[in-house]
Amino acid sequence: GAAGLDTGSESSGTATWYYVYLVQGTPGTSAVLSTNASTPTLPAGYKYYRRIGAVMNWTDDDLQDFDMLGSGRVRTTYWNERPAEFQKALDAGVSHSAWAEVSVANFVSPKADEFYIQVSATAGASNNVRLRAKDYTPTGASGTNTTQLQVAANMAQYNVVWMNCGGTKSFEHYHDNAASRLTATIRAFRETL
Repeated sequence: GAAGLDTGSESSGTATWYYVYLVQGTPGTSAVLSTNASTPTLPAGYKYYRRIGAVMNWTDDDLQDFDMLGSGRVRTTYWNERPAEFQKALDAGVSHSAWAEVSVANFVSPKADEFYIQVSATAGASNNVRLRAKDYTPTGASGTNTTQLQVAANMAQYNVVWMNCGGTKSFEHYHDNAASRLTATIRAFRETL
């Protein structure tokens, strides 16, 4: 109902996206959470709705802490959770001589247009790690000429970049040397409502 889930009860023990809707009708203005990305079940007396964002109910049965910015159709959601507990999509991963895909679906709304990724690499300054958005690789492209971000290993700081995301909500990584390791954290996502 109003100020709660539109129907049913909280998903327990599974990562679940809830879409946030502003609702209005005879009772006034309120909000509901729904697992439906386009049409919530409206509480009695409410006639109008508009989706205003999305939140993640993590496997610990708690909504993840976030800040949402934007007042028009574009919303940017920044995660406030500790990276080690929630945001880490890849921890010391390696993929030498081939592109490997990493899903970010637990950290990026299914309706998102972009995600903000923070990466670092280890094991030698000449052992570069390359990243690219999975859905935006040119048709017929091969090798490393499709690199969007190149990370030199053993850098003191993290590298950050916004990446476009389509249906797969993922990125790919390629390591110039088998010794290099990549850590990737998803810090935010952006969607157009």
